[in-house]
Amino acid sequence: MSLPKRPSGALGLTAFLVAASAIAASIVTGEAAERAHAVRLAPSRAVVPGLAALPRLVAVRRARAAQRINRALAQSDAQVSDLAQSCRADAGAGKSSWTRSVAVTMRGPRYLSMVATDAWYCGGAYPDAETVPLVFDLRTGAAVEWGRLLPATMLRSAGSAGDGSNQDGTVASDVLADLYRKSGKPEAVNPQCKEAIAESSLSFLIWPDAKRDGLVIQPSGLPHVIAACAAPFVIPTATLRQLGVDSGLLDVVDIAHHR
Repeated sequence: MSLPKRPSGALGLTAFLVAASAIAASIVTGEAAERAHAVRLAPSRAVVPGLAALPRLVAVRRARAAQRINRALAQSDAQVSDLAQSCRADAGAGKSSWTRSVAVTMRGPRYLSMVATDAWYCGGAYPDAETVPLVFDLRTGAAVEWGRLLPATMLRSAGSAGDGSNQDGTVASDVLADLYRKSGKPEAVNPQCKEAIAESSLSFLIWPDAKRDGLVIQPSGLPHVIAACAAPFVIPTATLRQLGVDSGLLDVVDIAHHR
Protein backbone atom coordinates (compact mmCIF):
# COMPACT_ATOMS: atom_id res chain seq x y z
CA MET A 1 0.00 0.00 0.00
CA SER A 2 1.49 3.40 -0.98
CA LEU A 3 1.24 6.57 1.07
CA PRO A 4 -0.54 9.61 -0.37
CA LYS A 5 1.60 12.22 -2.09
CA ARG A 6 2.70 14.90 0.31
CA PRO A 7 1.02 18.23 -0.56
CA SER A 8 2.49 21.64 0.18
CA GLY A 9 1.27 24.14 2.78
CA ALA A 10 0.17 23.86 6.40
CA LEU A 11 -3.34 22.63 5.60
CA GLY A 12 -1.96 20.25 3.06
CA LEU A 13 0.53 18.88 5.59
CA THR A 14 -2.28 18.34 8.11
CA ALA A 15 -4.34 16.46 5.56
CA PHE A 16 -1.31 14.38 4.63
CA LEU A 17 -0.65 13.41 8.25
CA VAL A 18 -4.30 12.50 8.82
CA ALA A 19 -4.34 10.31 5.70
CA ALA A 20 -1.02 8.68 6.59
CA SER A 21 -2.24 7.95 10.12
CA ALA A 22 -5.40 6.36 8.76
CA ILE A 23 -3.39 4.13 6.45
CA ALA A 24 -1.03 3.13 9.26
CA ALA A 25 -4.00 2.33 11.49
CA SER A 26 -5.53 0.16 8.79
CA ILE A 27 -2.24 -1.74 8.43
CA VAL A 28 -2.06 -2.36 12.17
CA THR A 29 -5.70 -3.40 12.25
CA GLY A 30 -5.11 -5.82 9.38
CA GLU A 31 -2.11 -7.36 11.11
CA ALA A 32 -4.06 -7.73 14.35
CA ALA A 33 -6.93 -9.36 12.49
CA GLU A 34 -4.57 -11.81 10.84
CA ARG A 35 -2.96 -12.68 14.17
CA ALA A 36 -6.36 -13.28 15.75
CA HIS A 37 -7.66 -15.34 12.86
CA ALA A 38 -8.77 -18.87 13.68
CA VAL A 39 -7.93 -21.45 11.03
CA ARG A 40 -10.73 -23.53 9.57
CA LEU A 41 -10.89 -27.28 10.10
CA ALA A 42 -12.97 -29.78 8.18
CA PRO A 43 -14.25 -32.93 9.91
CA SER A 44 -13.05 -36.28 8.59
CA ARG A 45 -14.95 -39.52 8.23
CA ALA A 46 -14.34 -41.92 11.14
CA VAL A 47 -11.40 -44.27 10.60
CA VAL A 48 -13.73 -47.09 11.62
CA PRO A 49 -17.03 -46.84 13.52
CA GLY A 50 -16.31 -45.43 16.98
CA LEU A 51 -12.77 -44.38 16.07
CA ALA A 52 -12.72 -40.67 15.30
CA ALA A 53 -10.43 -39.34 12.59
CA LEU A 54 -8.42 -36.18 13.01
CA PRO A 55 -9.92 -33.11 11.30
CA ARG A 56 -8.07 -31.60 8.36
CA LEU A 57 -6.85 -28.06 7.92
CA VAL A 58 -8.65 -26.03 5.26
CA ALA A 59 -5.91 -24.08 3.47
CA VAL A 60 -6.49 -20.44 2.57
CA ARG A 61 -2.97 -19.08 3.03
CA ARG A 62 0.33 -20.93 3.50
CA ALA A 63 -0.94 -23.86 1.44
CA ARG A 64 2.32 -25.81 1.67
CA ALA A 65 2.27 -25.66 5.46
CA ALA A 66 -1.36 -26.84 5.50
CA GLN A 67 -0.53 -29.72 3.17
CA ARG A 68 2.35 -30.76 5.41
CA ILE A 69 0.10 -30.72 8.47
CA ASN A 70 -2.63 -32.67 6.71
CA ARG A 71 -0.13 -35.33 5.63
CA ALA A 72 0.94 -35.77 9.25
CA LEU A 73 -2.69 -36.03 10.36
CA ALA A 74 -3.42 -38.60 7.65
CA GLN A 75 -0.37 -40.58 8.74
CA SER A 76 -1.59 -40.60 12.33
CA ASP A 77 -5.03 -41.83 11.24
CA ALA A 78 -3.45 -44.57 9.15
CA GLN A 79 -1.28 -45.72 12.05
CA VAL A 80 -4.26 -45.93 14.38
CA SER A 81 -6.27 -47.80 11.74
CA ASP A 82 -3.49 -50.38 11.40
CA LEU A 83 -3.26 -50.78 15.16
CA ALA A 84 -7.02 -51.21 15.51
CA GLN A 85 -7.05 -53.86 12.78
CA SER A 86 -4.17 -55.72 14.46
CA CYS A 87 -6.03 -55.50 17.75
CA ARG A 88 -9.11 -57.16 16.23
CA ALA A 89 -6.97 -59.81 14.57
CA ASP A 90 -5.14 -60.64 17.81
CA ALA A 91 -8.22 -60.75 20.03
CA GLY A 92 -10.64 -62.39 17.65
CA ALA A 93 -14.04 -61.25 16.42
CA GLY A 94 -16.16 -59.58 19.09
CA LYS A 95 -13.41 -59.71 21.72
CA SER A 96 -11.68 -56.40 21.06
CA SER A 97 -12.52 -52.72 21.06
CA TRP A 98 -10.79 -49.52 20.03
CA THR A 99 -12.23 -46.05 20.47
CA ARG A 100 -10.76 -42.65 19.89
CA SER A 101 -11.91 -39.12 20.61
CA VAL A 102 -10.32 -35.91 19.34
CA ALA A 103 -10.31 -32.45 20.91
CA VAL A 104 -9.01 -29.33 19.15
CA THR A 105 -7.38 -27.15 21.81
CA MET A 106 -6.02 -24.30 19.66
CA ARG A 107 -6.78 -23.18 16.09
CA GLY A 108 -4.27 -20.39 15.67
CA PRO A 109 -2.86 -17.89 15.62
CA ARG A 110 0.53 -19.44 14.83
CA TYR A 111 -0.18 -22.89 16.30
CA LEU A 112 -2.67 -25.69 15.68
CA SER A 113 -3.16 -28.13 18.54
CA MET A 114 -5.35 -31.20 18.85
CA VAL A 115 -5.36 -34.09 21.28
CA ALA A 116 -6.38 -37.64 20.44
CA THR A 117 -7.38 -39.98 23.25
CA ASP A 118 -7.36 -43.69 22.39
CA ALA A 119 -8.75 -46.50 24.52
CA TRP A 120 -8.51 -50.15 23.54
CA TYR A 121 -8.85 -53.73 24.64
CA CYS A 122 -7.16 -56.42 22.57
CA GLY A 123 -7.90 -59.51 24.60
CA GLY A 124 -5.09 -59.12 27.10
CA ALA A 125 -5.20 -58.91 30.86
CA TYR A 126 -6.56 -55.36 30.92
CA PRO A 127 -7.63 -52.46 28.70
CA ASP A 128 -5.28 -49.60 27.97
CA ALA A 129 -5.39 -45.96 26.91
CA GLU A 130 -3.14 -43.28 25.48
CA THR A 131 -3.15 -39.53 24.95
CA VAL A 132 -1.48 -38.19 21.80
CA PRO A 133 -1.10 -34.41 21.37
CA LEU A 134 -0.42 -33.11 17.88
CA VAL A 135 0.86 -29.54 17.83
CA PHE A 136 1.96 -27.81 14.63
CA ASP A 137 3.47 -24.51 13.59
CA LEU A 138 1.00 -23.04 11.10
CA ARG A 139 3.73 -21.04 9.34
CA THR A 140 5.89 -24.04 8.46
CA GLY A 141 3.63 -27.06 8.93
CA ALA A 142 6.24 -28.66 11.19
CA ALA A 143 5.51 -30.28 14.52
CA VAL A 144 6.59 -27.99 17.34
CA GLU A 145 9.94 -28.57 18.97
CA TRP A 146 9.49 -27.98 22.68
CA GLY A 147 13.23 -27.67 23.16
CA ARG A 148 13.04 -24.39 21.23
CA LEU A 149 9.97 -23.03 23.00
CA LEU A 150 10.86 -23.94 26.57
CA PRO A 151 13.93 -22.46 28.26
CA ALA A 152 17.01 -24.67 28.51
CA THR A 153 16.99 -24.26 32.29
CA MET A 154 13.65 -26.07 32.37
CA LEU A 155 14.58 -29.10 30.28
CA ARG A 156 16.28 -32.44 30.68
CA SER A 157 15.04 -33.63 27.26
CA ALA A 158 12.40 -32.59 24.77
CA GLY A 159 10.85 -33.74 21.52
CA SER A 160 8.39 -32.75 18.87
CA ALA A 161 4.65 -33.11 19.15
CA GLY A 162 3.07 -34.86 16.23
CA ASP A 163 5.80 -35.83 13.79
CA GLY A 164 6.50 -39.43 12.89
CA SER A 165 9.96 -39.59 14.45
CA ASN A 166 8.85 -38.69 17.97
CA GLN A 167 5.10 -38.83 18.03
CA ASP A 168 4.61 -38.57 21.78
CA GLY A 169 6.74 -35.40 22.04
CA THR A 170 7.62 -36.03 25.67
CA VAL A 171 9.51 -33.49 27.76
CA ALA A 172 11.57 -34.36 30.82
CA SER A 173 11.73 -31.42 33.21
CA ASP A 174 12.43 -31.18 36.92
CA VAL A 175 10.71 -27.78 36.97
CA LEU A 176 7.51 -29.16 35.44
CA ALA A 177 7.68 -32.24 37.68
CA ASP A 178 7.86 -30.02 40.76
CA LEU A 179 4.90 -27.95 39.56
CA TYR A 180 2.91 -31.08 38.84
CA ARG A 181 3.60 -32.68 42.22
CA LYS A 182 2.51 -29.48 43.96
CA SER A 183 -0.63 -29.11 41.83
CA GLY A 184 -2.73 -31.55 43.83
CA LYS A 185 -3.78 -33.34 40.64
CA PRO A 186 -2.39 -36.77 41.56
CA GLU A 187 -4.15 -37.04 44.91
CA ALA A 188 -7.32 -35.62 43.37
CA VAL A 189 -7.42 -38.81 41.28
CA ASN A 190 -6.50 -41.09 44.18
CA PRO A 191 -4.74 -40.35 47.51
CA GLN A 192 -2.26 -43.13 46.71
CA CYS A 193 -1.23 -41.31 43.53
CA LYS A 194 0.63 -38.64 45.50
CA GLU A 195 3.21 -41.14 46.74
CA ALA A 196 3.38 -42.94 43.41
CA ILE A 197 4.02 -39.72 41.49
CA ALA A 198 6.55 -38.53 44.07
CA GLU A 199 8.58 -41.68 43.52
CA SER A 200 8.40 -41.63 39.71
CA SER A 201 10.76 -40.00 37.23
CA LEU A 202 8.34 -37.89 35.24
CA SER A 203 8.23 -37.02 31.56
CA PHE A 204 5.38 -34.97 30.17
CA LEU A 205 3.21 -34.56 27.13
CA ILE A 206 2.58 -30.86 26.47
CA TRP A 207 0.04 -28.96 24.41
CA PRO A 208 -1.47 -25.45 24.38
CA ASP A 209 -5.08 -24.98 25.45
CA ALA A 210 -6.59 -21.68 24.31
CA LYS A 211 -9.82 -22.08 26.30
CA ARG A 212 -7.90 -22.50 29.55
CA ASP A 213 -5.19 -19.98 28.57
CA GLY A 214 -2.13 -22.06 29.27
CA LEU A 215 -0.08 -25.14 28.51
CA VAL A 216 -1.36 -28.54 29.57
CA ILE A 217 1.13 -31.04 30.95
CA GLN A 218 0.34 -34.71 31.48
CA PRO A 219 2.71 -37.43 32.74
CA SER A 220 3.60 -39.96 30.08
CA GLY A 221 4.91 -43.50 30.19
CA LEU A 222 3.86 -44.34 33.74
CA PRO A 223 3.61 -48.04 34.62
CA HIS A 224 0.13 -49.39 33.97
CA VAL A 225 -0.55 -49.88 37.67
CA ILE A 226 -0.37 -46.09 38.23
CA ALA A 227 -1.33 -44.90 34.73
CA ALA A 228 -4.62 -43.51 36.09
CA CYS A 229 -2.58 -41.07 38.20
CA ALA A 230 -1.57 -39.14 35.07
CA ALA A 231 -4.22 -36.44 35.24
CA PRO A 232 -3.61 -33.41 32.99
CA PHE A 233 -2.71 -30.10 34.65
CA VAL A 234 -2.93 -26.61 33.12
CA ILE A 235 -0.10 -24.15 33.78
CA PRO A 236 -1.41 -20.58 33.17
CA THR A 237 0.48 -18.32 30.78
CA ALA A 238 1.22 -15.90 33.63
CA THR A 239 3.12 -18.62 35.50
CA LEU A 240 4.90 -19.73 32.33
CA ARG A 241 6.12 -16.18 31.68
CA GLN A 242 7.75 -16.16 35.11
CA LEU A 243 9.51 -19.40 34.17
CA GLY A 244 10.95 -17.86 30.99
CA VAL A 245 8.84 -19.71 28.44
CA ASP A 246 8.95 -18.25 24.92
CA SER A 247 6.79 -15.12 24.88
CA GLY A 248 5.88 -15.63 21.22
CA LEU A 249 4.09 -18.84 22.15
CA LEU A 250 2.39 -17.40 25.21
CA ASP A 251 1.26 -14.23 23.41
CA VAL A 252 -0.66 -16.18 20.77
CA VAL A 253 -2.21 -18.48 23.41
CA ASP A 254 -3.47 -15.35 25.17
CA ILE A 255 -4.82 -13.97 21.88
CA ALA A 256 -6.61 -17.25 21.14
CA HIS A 257 -8.06 -17.28 24.64
CA HIS A 258 -9.55 -13.78 24.43
CA ARG A 259 -10.91 -13.77 20.89
